Amino acid sequence: MMAQMEASTMDSKSKGLYKVGGASLMLNGVLLIAIFGTVLAGPQPPTDPAQYLKTFATSSLNLLETALLFALAILLVPGILGLYGTLKQANKTWMLLATGFFFLGIGALFVATTAAVTSVFLSQSYSSASNATLQAYYIAGAAATIALGNSAGFIAGFIISLGILLIGMTMLKSVFGKPLAYLSVVTGLVGSVGSATFYLPLVIPYFLL
Repeated sequence: MMAQMEASTMDSKSKGLYKVGGASLMLNGVLLIAIFGTVLAGPQPPTDPAQYLKTFATSSLNLLETALLFALAILLVPGILGLYGTLKQANKTWMLLATGFFFLGIGALFVATTAAVTSVFLSQSYSSASNATLQAYYIAGAAATIALGNSAGFIAGFIISLGILLIGMTMLKSVFGKPLAYLSVVTGLVGSVGSATFYLPLVIPYFLL
């Protein structure tokens, strides 16, 4: 009797986790659409650090993108936990790896959002700087912050794409529909290959020196 009650309690907790995970994944889909919408609709960030501090760092567009990215990172946590609970019976090893990749990617997303918030403070300090020397100091800080944020964003995309690929491969062995499984596999492949294609030309020359 006690065993049945414990099993019922565990089943209830699992269903709760699945519901929260599913809801967070749906919200993540909405957030991704919103993020891509702001990126495509708005102007591209200036490549010059001084112009970035003057015109973009404190813009409403940058603040909105940062807030959406931060919300995305938070909501990915219950989402991946719900998927792990749902798919671990199909292939626990792959789901452990996928969950690990997701949490590493979430950490990189937090680094990217932190860099964006840091640029806001740098912009404010740059605007109130009393001389060119101080402005140059803040410009150098902005250049490093922009590079960190961009790198963290691409790394997050690569790692999370690997996680999506493993989830899709696991779905092929589960009760999930094949179309969703194949969509996840394709999404993971495109994301990981695309990120690697971006990084390899930057990294390989250092190994050839």
